[in-house]
Amino acid sequence: MDPVRDDEIDILKRHLRALFPDLNLTKLQKVHTSKVESYQKWIETHCRSRQYTFQIRKCRDENCCLPRRLRDDQMQWLPDPVLDETNEHFKTYNVLKGTETDDTDRPSLKAKPSKEKGLNPGTVGHAGLNVAQEDHEMEHEQEDHEMEHEQEEFGVPTPDAHMCITQNARSVVVCVECRKPRIVYSNHKLTDRQQISVTISTSEYEYTCGSPLLPPTNTMHKKVMCKLNLNCNSHVELAYYGSGLGQLDICSFCGGPEADTNVELKKQYKTVLPLCKHVKAKE
Repeated sequence: MDPVRDDEIDILKRHLRALFPDLNLTKLQKVHTSKVESYQKWIETHCRSRQYTFQIRKCRDENCCLPRRLRDDQMQWLPDPVLDETNEHFKTYNVLKGTETDDTDRPSLKAKPSKEKGLNPGTVGHAGLNVAQEDHEMEHEQEDHEMEHEQEEFGVPTPDAHMCITQNARSVVVCVECRKPRIVYSNHKLTDRQQISVTISTSEYEYTCGSPLLPPTNTMHKKVMCKLNLNCNSHVELAYYGSGLGQLDICSFCGGPEADTNVELKKQYKTVLPLCKHVKAKE
C-alpha cells in the first residue's frame, strides 16, 4: 500500500485540532492521549477497542455526527472471537451475531497445564497480592510428563529451571497480544552472530505468551528461550525488573506505563512490584 501523503496527514491534524483543542498533536501516544478528557469521552462514545478489533460508529447526537444511514440492527458492534465447547475452534459469526461478547475468551489467556510453586507471603507483596518465587525455580510434576513428551516430538524445548533466572536474562521480547515484556533466557552470553540470528527470527514471527520463542529451524531454539508456563494473565517476571533490560516503571500486572511502587509496602516486603494507576483504581 502507498504511504499516507503529507497533505492527508495535515487534513487529519486539522480535524483533530477542531475536535480536541487540548490534544497535543506532537504526543499522540496512548500514555499522553489517555489524559485528554475530550478525546477519551469521544472514544467512549464512538469506539470499541478490543484485542482483535477496533471499531468506530456514529453516535445518535446530530450535533456531533451526521445522521445514520443504516438501520439500528446494522449498527451493532462486531462480536469478539468466542471458543466453542471443544475449546479448539471458534464459533461462527452467524452464531455470535447480535450477542454481547468480550475479548477474554482467547487461547493465550488460558492457564498452561504446568503448576507453579505456592505463594510465599513473606517474599513479594503488593496490595494483598503476593508473587511466588517462580522466577527462580520451576516445578515439573508427574502429570506434566505426557505434555512435555508431546512438546519434544514437535521440537518444543523445555526451559531448564536453572536457566530461567535473572543472571541468564539476555534480552526482552514483547507479546503481540498483551504487550507485556517477556524475558529471553540463555545459559551463556550470546555472541554478536547469535544475537543477530535471534533478532531476525523474532522479527519474522509474532511472539505470544507461552509459545516457543524460536522455530525449530533455528539452531538456537534449544539454547535461547522464554518461559513456557506463561499466559497473557501472568504478571511481568521479577527477572525483568532485576535485569535492567527495559523500562522499569511499567505495571507488573498490565504492562502499562507510569507505574510506581508502594513505599509503605517496601518496608514490609523484600520485593514490591510496581502498579499503574488503572490497576490501583480497581483494588
